[in-house]
Amino acid sequence: MHPSIPVEDETYQSFWRQVMRALVNNVPDRVNVAVPDQVSPGEPLRVHVDVTDSVYRRVNGAQVTGTLLSPTGKVETAQLEWSGIRDGEYTATFTPKERGIYRVGILARLGKDGKDTLAVPDPAFVTVSPPTTEFFGAELRAPLLRRVAEETGGRYYTPATALAMAKDLVYSQSGNIAPERLDLWTCRFSS
Repeated sequence: MHPSIPVEDETYQSFWRQVMRALVNNVPDRVNVAVPDQVSPGEPLRVHVDVTDSVYRRVNGAQVTGTLLSPTGKVETAQLEWSGIRDGEYTATFTPKERGIYRVGILARLGKDGKDTLAVPDPAFVTVSPPTTEFFGAELRAPLLRRVAEETGGRYYTPATALAMAKDLVYSQSGNIAPERLDLWTCRFSS
């Protein structure tokens, strides 16, 4: 702090408080859970959990328990197993049957005696419902596609005739336009 700044001026203290807040703002929790946003009823729900110790090293020997709370209040509990792929990653699979929003809670016990117990501060939520309308009726409708192609002057391709598409694109009747390339130093710009 410069000597010319009065003692009552808290700019310096405010600056360092804000710097410290920015440095620790995005520190992850020691236990993090990841689940998909949505699954269908009866579809497996895979839960991934990352567990770290007090200095944020990934821990493989933790006892991790997952709790799935259904919309009607039924509780399903499972032990998560170490994935064997990455250090500190644990997985479990639940199969929700009811529609609605499920709450996923995680409790991890670290150490031989399990004294270091951590819970996920913010539980994860999963919506269990049939697929959204985006995927509804996504099957092939060949008669409709043929009619659209006829009415718009296009063509309908099957897997057997798909190679012809590349030839049709090259030799289209609309013509090709070749871009004109000019060197930058030969162009004149008006100001």
